[in-house]
Amino acid sequence: MRETPGMGWEQAAREAAAEEAERAAARRRKEDAMPAAPPASLRGTAKTLLRRMPPLDRLARWAWALLHARASRQTAEQARALAIEALAALETERAARRGLVAELQALRGMAETSVARLDALEALPARLASLEEETRQLRIALRRLVTGGVAPASPPPATGPSPATAIPDHWDAELLRMTRETRGEEADIKARLAVHLDVVRRHGAGTAERPILDLGCGRGEWLELLREQNLVASGVELSGAAVASCHDKGLPVERADALAALRGRPDGSLGAITLFHLIEHFDLAQHTILFDEAFRALAPGGLLLLETPNGENFSVSGRSFWFDPTHRVLHTPASLLRWFLAAGFSGIAFERLHPYPKDLHFPPGPIGDRLNDWFLGPQDFAIWGLRPHNPVDDHHT
Repeated sequence: MRETPGMGWEQAAREAAAEEAERAAARRRKEDAMPAAPPASLRGTAKTLLRRMPPLDRLARWAWALLHARASRQTAEQARALAIEALAALETERAARRGLVAELQALRGMAETSVARLDALEALPARLASLEEETRQLRIALRRLVTGGVAPASPPPATGPSPATAIPDHWDAELLRMTRETRGEEADIKARLAVHLDVVRRHGAGTAERPILDLGCGRGEWLELLREQNLVASGVELSGAAVASCHDKGLPVERADALAALRGRPDGSLGAITLFHLIEHFDLAQHTILFDEAFRALAPGGLLLLETPNGENFSVSGRSFWFDPTHRVLHTPASLLRWFLAAGFSGIAFERLHPYPKDLHFPPGPIGDRLNDWFLGPQDFAIWGLRPHNPVDDHHT
């Protein structure tokens, strides 16, 4: 009997039994065809033996049962081994999952801690801003104590010049004439000031919400430029003659002391404060008031812009600066940079301006170049800085 692939043991046993039955029948037919029969005793013995032998199909069933039992035993052992292996793998998986759960719980705890720290960090800038403002107010109060008394935290707006700084009328027009002689005609001043328009526009000043205040506006050249650019601005000037000239041009200018007027502005109400050739008229105490009050009155991101004679130029420091009898302090870019930094301004930059004409320069060469730098270089410089949006974002240039 041949076992074909896919044939079961029961079918194979049945086919084997059928084949054996056919062979037995063939033997009987052959025996019946034999000419002589064997002795009766031998024939009887053979029949007895055959009767005692179990039928072939019964033997086939026994063989199939035996083989099936053996196969079942092997299958059971294999199943048991597979079950043991599966249980071990399941236990390993459960252990791995318990470890993963522990790791996830640990990560969750770390995440909650990180979130709490981030919340604390987000609140830190506001706390730093509050501390900075408290420190600045204390510094202002201390300086006012040192320089002659404590001013109220929110003084009323200045409506006119103080008696100590008012200029007698018979000198007012003369001082205006001196300004014209030392600084130049109005058209020349406007042309020189136009370079600052880009800085003002770049920092968003000149809107109704962020107006510009020009301290010591003089004859109003800068205010005219701002009006031509549709920028919102007003000025403060001590000279009655200069204020009258501004009013003739339709410019919004009040006659008042510059620092008193600045003190009267609400906190954070200005987009820019400009001073062109004014700070050189202030003494040390007025410097401190200017920077403290400008920082207070400017909105976050607001601009403080100054232009003043350049003390790096020996012709200025040794000669032309003193043509104006009201000049007190001569600055360099480095000296004003320290004031901006001390007051808390950021984004500080400066630009040297207005060198002497080339036709006045010494011939080029090692000596001539040095003399040109010392005596014929920029006569003025501009410097500006911003009140920071955030005290931790303080980048000086």
